[in-house]
Amino acid sequence: MPRAGRALLVVTALSCGGVAQLRPLYRVLDGAAALLGRLLGRSYARRALLQGAAASAAAIVAAIEDLAGEAGVGAVDVFLNVHGQERSLTLAEGEVAVAALAAALRATGEPARRLRLLYSTCCHAAHHAAELGGAGFRLCLGARGINATGAFETPVFLALWSRGVPAARAIRIADHPVARLPADAVARLVLRAAGERGRVDSAKVVSGDRGVAIGSGRS
Repeated sequence: MPRAGRALLVVTALSCGGVAQLRPLYRVLDGAAALLGRLLGRSYARRALLQGAAASAAAIVAAIEDLAGEAGVGAVDVFLNVHGQERSLTLAEGEVAVAALAAALRATGEPARRLRLLYSTCCHAAHHAAELGGAGFRLCLGARGINATGAFETPVFLALWSRGVPAARAIRIADHPVARLPADAVARLVLRAAGERGRVDSAKVVSGDRGVAIGSGRS
């Protein structure tokens, strides 16, 4: 699919939740994700950014409808940078059930059929793949547990993706154990010091069509 047929939605709202002591870091990461989204957006004809208080479930659905409704757009990719639990996402309004967001996306009809890649940096994103894949995404990428590698994995993945490397191969390179395992070990120490619990496991799961690349059309 040529650039003219591609649209990108970037959603970043880490500062809307998470560990209170880490909110200053989350604000920095939100800004970094927005910058990465703008850089990635050069590979797309249409782009939208939802950040912080603007990143509600209703706004996500509306943005996808708007992007998919643009003349010539055949694929909508989503870069999602928010907090998550196994069955929910933390958006501007608070905890949102993944099942509810998936249902809202399915209800859009034709826009949902143009969904292509979901690259999610949120914790437990692999658990969201069945619902969101069922809502229309051809390929979902996300962590098995608490994700601690977004800061270095994300720019590598997005750079490879923008250059035409298939998403499954790009995430295999970006999510290399040599970098991931030490990051997970540090995250466990940080969470323990903050009095938080949870299973840290940043390993990414690929769910869906492993051949999807930025130039891929609908099958």
